[in-house]
Amino acid sequence: MKFYEFEPHLVILEHFVAFAPLFASDSFMKRLSDEQREQILRAAADASAEFSVQIATATEDVRNWLATEGGMARTDPDRADFIVAAKGVQQKFAAERGQDFVDLVNMIQAAAE
Repeated sequence: MKFYEFEPHLVILEHFVAFAPLFASDSFMKRLSDEQREQILRAAADASAEFSVQIATATEDVRNWLATEGGMARTDPDRADFIVAAKGVQQKFAAERGQDFVDLVNMIQAAAE
């Protein structure tokens, strides 16, 4: 098989992440009124939600193309066992780095629920 050829199988594990951060300095944000700051944060949240929808739609379109015209066999396995195993690895890794890191991993895992 060559690099540019399609593999016969497409397994969807949802391990890719796409995001478009909005950066603003603390000094800029402090110069804004409370109302302006709220408007920026609301616009950022709205833009983030729209970006998520667009990425999910585009990703699913590509997956569907690969499974039809691309000729790949698509599989969407139950990821529950993968998630449990990954959480254990994350906790072990965090424990080796101290309580602050454990707290951060716990916060991320809780947000993912």
